[in-house]
Amino acid sequence: MKKAALHLGVDDTDSDRGGCTTHLGHILVGKALSLGAEFIDYPNLVRLNPDIPWKTRGNGAVCLRIGLDVSEVDGFWEEAVATAEDYIGFTGERDLGMVLYIGEDPPEEAKELSRVALRSMVSLSGVRQTIESLGVRWHAVGSRRGLVGALSAVGNVLLGVDHTFELLAYRTRENWGAKRMVVEASVLQLQEDPLTFANIDPETGRVLVTPRGLDPVLLGIRGDTAESVHAAFERVDIGEELRGWTIFVTNQGTGSHLEIERRIEDLEPYEQVRVVGTLARTPKILVGGHVRLSLRDDGGELLDCMAYAPSGQLSTVARRLVKGDLVRVSGGVLLKPQGLTLNLERIEVVELVAETRRVPPMCPRCRRSMSSLGMGQGYECRGCSYHISEVSPGIVHRGRDLSPRILLPPYRSGRHLTKPLKRYGRPNIRDAPGIGFKPWTSFLLD
Repeated sequence: MKKAALHLGVDDTDSDRGGCTTHLGHILVGKALSLGAEFIDYPNLVRLNPDIPWKTRGNGAVCLRIGLDVSEVDGFWEEAVATAEDYIGFTGERDLGMVLYIGEDPPEEAKELSRVALRSMVSLSGVRQTIESLGVRWHAVGSRRGLVGALSAVGNVLLGVDHTFELLAYRTRENWGAKRMVVEASVLQLQEDPLTFANIDPETGRVLVTPRGLDPVLLGIRGDTAESVHAAFERVDIGEELRGWTIFVTNQGTGSHLEIERRIEDLEPYEQVRVVGTLARTPKILVGGHVRLSLRDDGGELLDCMAYAPSGQLSTVARRLVKGDLVRVSGGVLLKPQGLTLNLERIEVVELVAETRRVPPMCPRCRRSMSSLGMGQGYECRGCSYHISEVSPGIVHRGRDLSPRILLPPYRSGRHLTKPLKRYGRPNIRDAPGIGFKPWTSFLLD
């Protein structure tokens, strides 16, 4: 039998009533396997621009890349659409988007879309025109915005770029909304695992593998390799029955959305960017502990940058910066009443200026510090009344309790795409798709 290479992209099935796009992806994995599909790659979990106003909860889309007998293609597409329709019928989400591209390698138009959708705004009308011009099969309901993520997931093949893995385990439907029965002590031991990340918040000890809310995910374990996330999963004690689990290859934890550096004058709303500049003034501490930085680049333009209190050391250290410090800041550009503002996701302290303090002269008679009498009026010793005119204060250089470094929010406040410090200097790069670890999925009740 002749086989066809299929790329099925799905997005916008998250819901407050229990929907999750990865969960639908897991279900569709089962449907594909039942038809004898051969998976070309692990299911792909592709995170998109986290600042888009109409984003889904994690702004993540899923793509399944499979080889299937040509005679089964129509049946698989029909089954996938029916399964997705049933799914959103239960969860109440009405913005489903699905696309099916048939071919060995996704077209360049889809790849370019994936790059744009990761870092800036995408036109829905433009995506629909691309879909029509490519002749791909599609299905959508509601606003149809799910088509943006669906085609972007098809286009982002996660090759030649940094990638990570996540093992997601799913609950039986009767347990949705109930307390997740995961033994925290068994998760805490993962903190010392060098190949997994963002599973525990080290500052608070809070377990992060278990989400909150009604969604069907019991836990998600993130790591550098498929082997590492599966080994960590095996070490976690679970006190409830599972529906199943799947390992996804993903762009999570790679910082891939923050690779474009821009000048301030070229910034656009909703872009994910890096900007280099110096502090134009002392940081301003706002109500609630938020910190506003005013940055000036080499073009002379000014940009407000916000480090919010929940960002932990990012805001704590930001308030210790001074005018003249050179930094490289990264984050999302938002349009606020006062103008464009960069919401900080990362600060790289590049170079620190010497901090100085002006000190009054010492009295030559009694060696006390003298007091200023006002601008141009000299100094007077309050001890012996000795007066000195036209003497400038001295300048004292003070050490900075700060050094060049990269500052990130804590795991509990970070984004899916944020690259953790432990992953700096060790990217995962692959040149071809493929599943190198088994088992990569399990349907425990099927």
